[in-house]
Amino acid sequence: MIEVFHHILRLTDQLESPVFDHAEIRRWPRGTRERFSELGLLREIEPAESILCVSCGEHVITPDICEYPVVGKTVGVAKCPECGRVEIELDQLRQWAPAFDGLVRLLGAELSFHAPITPVVPGRGCLLGTMATAGGPMDVFLFRGLCWHDAQSVMESVARFNAASSPVVIVFHQVPAKPRLWGPMQSEILSLVELSTWHETEQRPDFSPLLRMLGTLRPPVKEEAWLTVTECAQLLLDVVSGLDLEKAKARVSKAASDGKFRTNGKKGTDRRVDRDSFSTWRLEQRERDLDAADAKW
Repeated sequence: MIEVFHHILRLTDQLESPVFDHAEIRRWPRGTRERFSELGLLREIEPAESILCVSCGEHVITPDICEYPVVGKTVGVAKCPECGRVEIELDQLRQWAPAFDGLVRLLGAELSFHAPITPVVPGRGCLLGTMATAGGPMDVFLFRGLCWHDAQSVMESVARFNAASSPVVIVFHQVPAKPRLWGPMQSEILSLVELSTWHETEQRPDFSPLLRMLGTLRPPVKEEAWLTVTECAQLLLDVVSGLDLEKAKARVSKAASDGKFRTNGKKGTDRRVDRDSFSTWRLEQRERDLDAADAKW
């Protein structure tokens, strides 16, 4: 099923409205369509109005739906230029489309960021979550169609992406030819096709290669493991609005006294703060600040 899964990812990234018809799906391994629908990766859409003639496979026919009450049968009937009258089963008109939301849910569950997934461009992109790192918060986004003609304007419209210092962008398949497509933004771009496989036992996508890759990505960080209160305050100013340096230092000092992150146990000018635990707290402060800003709107 991995081949079909990757095929769905590729088409979702290449086409705005990819469709899988009955003829294609019947070539998939038995039970694939049912399993993908169960996982939320496929959704059935309106039946096709026209299909290739099931007899010659060359001419497009548009069948009329005919009911035969006496025999309790409903079929499609059309006239093919080569084959004449053609009768088809209604199942042959069924078709399915990839479900973007379903993939987002599966991926979000595996990443386990413990925060709601936030749509940023309907049907095109979302914020999966944020990882706390020693170098600061690292936002992780999922986008499709970043090789489409409108990719530049789409990315410029996402305020959260443009406000991130070191975002990670996950794409379905196609990585833009110019990784620095969006100006000076130092974003990492990862392909799901390259970083996903299939869990045969559980019959579901396996994103563990992606998880391992995300674990290796970290924003730049100074070599020192400990920060001064002033350094912490300056980092806090980068992510929280409405503070000056003195207020930021006061907030850091209070949080240190309340045990919100690890310190060297000293006070005053000798106090030092552990970079990793401070990064987690700093991320919480940023999320609180963003929530407050959203509430105003």
